[in-house]
Amino acid sequence: MSPRPAVVIHPLVHAYLSDLGRALAGADPRERADVLDGVREHLDEALGDGAPVETADVRRVLADLGPVEAIAAQATRAELPAPPTSSSVASPAAVAPASDTTSLVALITAIVASAVFFIPFVSIPLAVASLVTAAVHLRRPGARKGRCWAAVAVASATLLLMALAAALLLSVEEVGTLGPGTVGSATSVTSAPAE
Repeated sequence: MSPRPAVVIHPLVHAYLSDLGRALAGADPRERADVLDGVREHLDEALGDGAPVETADVRRVLADLGPVEAIAAQATRAELPAPPTSSSVASPAAVAPASDTTSLVALITAIVASAVFFIPFVSIPLAVASLVTAAVHLRRPGARKGRCWAAVAVASATLLLMALAAALLLSVEEVGTLGPGTVGSATSVTSAPAE
């Protein structure tokens, strides 16, 4: 690849590319470079290679690209991001919601755990797995937060109810083992000497 000729970059383009670079800071370095190169190529094609351009034209082309956050979000979801074109505007309204099966599985697992409440050897591991999965998945970009929070709530409620039921059963069992008449009574059998 030959080095790029020194071209004067419009200040708005420079600021846009800098913002995009910051928005992609957490992405894979190769992916980040690919996205930045794709956006640069698009801007070169749209604005001309080094020819003086009007600020209004630059603003129009940048508006067609959309916010840098949308491009970064779209790029981190895709395996091999395609360079954006003016026909595929990357705005929040144009970005289709990603399929989020992890949050759905966590929610279904939490519901199943609550449904099999009376089988603790099944319910507790399912609730814990759902709780951990949903809590970890909440930190991922593109996760459906509502589903994740619902899974956390259902799994937490199931675990709390299991703990309360266990405490209740343990307290009832302790009272049951003492039996009637044994609480606080110390009976001793004494026999009177037979005369």
